[in-house]
Amino acid sequence: MLDKLPYEIFKQIACRIPQEDKISLTYVCKRSYESIIPFIYQNVFLNETYHISGDYDNSFGTCYWSVLNFHYIDEDDSNTKNDMSNRRLAKVKFSYFERTLAESPKRLCPLINRIRCTWHLNEDVMTNVLKLLSEYGSNLKFVDQFVRSSVNKGLEPLSKQLKTLTLTPPTLMPTITVRDDFPSVEEGGFDRLYVKWGLEGFWKFPNIEKLSLASLVYSEFFLMNCLAVFHNLKILKLDYMGKFDFDVSLINFLSKQVCGKKLQRFDIHCELNHRLFFPMTDNPLTRLNFDGFCPCSTCKNTIHEVILKKIFPETRSKLLKNPNKFQAHNFFYQMFFENKIMPYTNIIDNESPAMGWDSVPIETFVRKFNENLQSTIENTENITVNKITREDAISLYHLYLHYLKDVFKVFEQSLPNLEYLTINGIPTKIIQVDELQRCAVPLFYNNGYKSNSVYELVDAEALFS
Repeated sequence: MLDKLPYEIFKQIACRIPQEDKISLTYVCKRSYESIIPFIYQNVFLNETYHISGDYDNSFGTCYWSVLNFHYIDEDDSNTKNDMSNRRLAKVKFSYFERTLAESPKRLCPLINRIRCTWHLNEDVMTNVLKLLSEYGSNLKFVDQFVRSSVNKGLEPLSKQLKTLTLTPPTLMPTITVRDDFPSVEEGGFDRLYVKWGLEGFWKFPNIEKLSLASLVYSEFFLMNCLAVFHNLKILKLDYMGKFDFDVSLINFLSKQVCGKKLQRFDIHCELNHRLFFPMTDNPLTRLNFDGFCPCSTCKNTIHEVILKKIFPETRSKLLKNPNKFQAHNFFYQMFFENKIMPYTNIIDNESPAMGWDSVPIETFVRKFNENLQSTIENTENITVNKITREDAISLYHLYLHYLKDVFKVFEQSLPNLEYLTINGIPTKIIQVDELQRCAVPLFYNNGYKSNSVYELVDAEALFS
């Protein structure tokens, strides 16, 4: 059926389906193959780590981009036979892409309009790819991210047609003597950079739609002025250097600005000041505290069946006798810092595909967490060790999202057009539940998730019927 559609209609469909479905269309018939191939090669994301498809929306990132598809290899798992490393596998997949282009350069290379790469890609393979594109890539317009300076020369033949290109520095920075008398943060040392670099000059451009503040020390004065001046702001990222506490007043201020009604994507890294139930004390007898947790039946079941029975089986009445073991039992720390289950998801940049740069599949997290638990309680007498499962890990993740209910609610209620929200690397989509309510749902490990910020609304007629 699709192969019989007019090209313009087919084009609109092809731009809205994920890579997996595009690949499937190549097997339907010759006409479908010839029609969909240009959309597969149009925007190529050259990744050196594995891509993760979300279970809430498996099309996220791959409607626009096509990625190199390969799985994660758990190299530390002694129970799995691994013939190659993750790095080796990435190189093999990249070389397959090069081979495909080399076999039909006149047909495939002109289809590529944009490529995204990093300097982590294999240098030899990247050099060969760029040689092919420099000779046959007549429609290549954009080269995003960095490529190694040693292979940059391969792009010289395309200099007249490229619209964007990120170059590496020509030489290494010279050795300098570092002064140790720079002003402290309290004295406004880093704040002076806003003035020194003339960043306030951006306020003269009120039509800015995308703002990313990263690796800067937080300046309330600068940020507030940006929010007040940039009336058309649709995308905002705040990733400051140093401590940046979450402040409801900031979101309230944003909601009162013109851009607050237009903002669609918000990525924020901040201190939430949540201590959870892990006590910060050296007291040899410490009680677990679940007072701030969601009272729903799902969270109660997770606390009793997973946390108390599997993670802290030696506890009695939530009483801990050895706080030194907290790090091995602290599943939140391991889940979001040590063995991160959350892939890198760039919601502010054309819905880039989610990549596992420094994360692991949830199955790997489960294995490593169980090993840590086993190492801390294997010598304790009369204790049965029940390993946590993949479903348990997802329940713990959902428990944490429920714990953040009040934080999510601030964004849901204050920013009416917000579509995507990432808080400390956790990506969510804001959905409309009914005429009055909106809620954030996770893009990953979404199966079985039910928001605790949505209430069933009953009108007078339904109440007394």
